[in-house]
Amino acid sequence: MFNDALFDVLSSSWNSWKEDDIAIKPYEDNEYLVLTNRVNGLNDGISFYLTLNSDGTYSLTDKLLTSYLVNSQITNITPLMTDLAQMASEYGVLIDNQGAFINNGIPLDDLNVAVQNFAELLDNVVDFAQLRAR
Repeated sequence: MFNDALFDVLSSSWNSWKEDDIAIKPYEDNEYLVLTNRVNGLNDGISFYLTLNSDGTYSLTDKLLTSYLVNSQITNITPLMTDLAQMASEYGVLIDNQGAFINNGIPLDDLNVAVQNFAELLDNVVDFAQLRAR
């Protein structure tokens, strides 16, 4: 079911990176759950999904996890969407109309930085929502 060759490539890449705060776990065909030891301001671990695209690049998405967390535990995310879209763009990430953060078309050589930046962005989104809710 899983692309073992891809998993080997990703595992090798992760093992060669200096950061030890990331683990990957197969989720669905050509899709992996990225687990970090980063904890946001709500004491929830930051995790998201990595997908291999048909063109050999990668995509990262949180599949609405962060927006759901903000909506359920902090404040209504809808009034924050413009500010969050601006914040996401500073990381080269898009936010869709439902609130999912997405980074598409990442080459393997840029994956380490993209993953680290994506985790940082999701952490900053929660911090921003907490500040705005006060």
